[in-house]
Amino acid sequence: ERDLLSLALDSTDIYHLRSRAVFALAQFGSPNVRRELKHLLVADSKEDPSDELKGWALMAMWPEQISIAEVLEVLTPRSDEHFMGGYAIFVTQLARTIGAQLTPTTLPSALDWVMKQPHLPRLFDRLHSVSDAILTYAWAHLHLPDVSSRFAEIAFHKAKQHEPVIAADTLVNKGQPV
Repeated sequence: ERDLLSLALDSTDIYHLRSRAVFALAQFGSPNVRRELKHLLVADSKEDPSDELKGWALMAMWPEQISIAEVLEVLTPRSDEHFMGGYAIFVTQLARTIGAQLTPTTLPSALDWVMKQPHLPRLFDRLHSVSDAILTYAWAHLHLPDVSSRFAEIAFHKAKQHEPVIAADTLVNKGQPV
């Protein structure tokens, strides 16, 4: 386990081998070792050109070793939108699971993250699914002042961009009327 961790964190080693090491640790590593992968969340594009290290490291830590705020802080549009790897898989999983991790306390900062997202085409940006999951959770908590004001600001901005507040396919998948 320690050898895999050393390989994963060694920026001079072969990228593909490092990626496989992080994947193995995400699947089988102990919580203490998985926590040490946090260093890979801020690797630059030269060190992690396909976001594989970041993706598998996030997969290894979510949700036990990393908070919602920490995850949202490191989420970025994919370096290569045509590459389907660890990062794209993590973002897809996050969109499915973030609602269970959100609380009324963490929701305002999650909505702040939604507000800061750049306007990118949905076709290439999987982060929309995370935004939609946060907004779907927020919908049930509009009675909270910190939530309703942020939700209204997001809805207004999206309306100006001629975008749905929450994508119809998100609501259909949640069993909610569109």
